[in-house]
Amino acid sequence: MKQDGLESFIRKNKGSFDKAAWDKDAIWQRLETELTQQPTKKGKMIDFFKNKWWQRSVAAVFVLGACFWLYNRQNNVSEKPIEVCSIKGVPATFCSEVINYEKTFQEKVKLLDKKALKEIDIPEVVINEITLTHHEQKELIDELRNNPQNKMVQEALIEYYQAKIKLLDRLEKSIDINKKYNNEKNHSDISI
Repeated sequence: MKQDGLESFIRKNKGSFDKAAWDKDAIWQRLETELTQQPTKKGKMIDFFKNKWWQRSVAAVFVLGACFWLYNRQNNVSEKPIEVCSIKGVPATFCSEVINYEKTFQEKVKLLDKKALKEIDIPEVVINEITLTHHEQKELIDELRNNPQNKMVQEALIEYYQAKIKLLDRLEKSIDINKKYNNEKNHSDISI
């Protein structure tokens, strides 16, 4: 068996390795003298927070970051189309269809007047049904991961989006009818 250079060097000089004793005190002494010999440069310390300009800059960055975070949180941007499209083997046409449904859904949710929903006594459960992601959707996406070419799973996911959009359309219609009724009622109260 061939020995590499390091192994052969160690075998040849084994005796000198064993004979050399490590003197811990000498090592520490040498380190201490090297540390004390190095000249220390006095640096100028800049206190950024004494300067008003820095304080205002930091505050502005903090406020902008908080606004960005709140904006994204309130708009409830969904990652589901991206998740569906990231599954290997999912057809591109299906992916684009899911993205279109999700965009339509998100736009309708943004336009939905939640105050008006409470005025017409829409239960909180229905509002949550619209805005929250449910286990059915998660199960469909998991099934799609296991079988991305399954047309039944793809159709079920599309039907899920269609049902949510229909529910939003019905709620918008109810809000419009309620507003129309309230306007007519207000006009009839004024004319009396």
